[in-house]
Amino acid sequence: MLLVRVRRAARIASARRMWQLRAGWYIYVGSAQRGLHARIARHLRPEKRLHWHIDYLLQHGMIAAIRILPGAPRAMEAKIAHALSAMPAGTPVPGFGASDSPASSHLMYFPRRADAERQALWQQAHPYRRTAM
Repeated sequence: MLLVRVRRAARIASARRMWQLRAGWYIYVGSAQRGLHARIARHLRPEKRLHWHIDYLLQHGMIAAIRILPGAPRAMEAKIAHALSAMPAGTPVPGFGASDSPASSHLMYFPRRADAERQALWQQAHPYRRTAM
């Protein structure tokens, strides 16, 4: 999970979709099944080929924190995304990151950082530390 700060409202357009995002905090749920460290390093790089929805978001936002669930099966990604979308403190961004998922969204908006970090799913995941893995 990535905690992303968007400082100003932004319109994000991928090859097939468009989203209007508010300024605030977002939790993005991804899977990184092949190479966790490489995937995170890619997300942290400022220059990259735009491929996933998160790549388009990161053109307008900055990663503030990363949480992981090492060894979680791929099916957990959609379950976590669905559970986050059902949380009353935030607002799901319909269709974001969900083109190949049964979940309706993999991106949840929160007006304040504390609102995002208070989510039980965020707290249950491990802070990402490259050296600890």
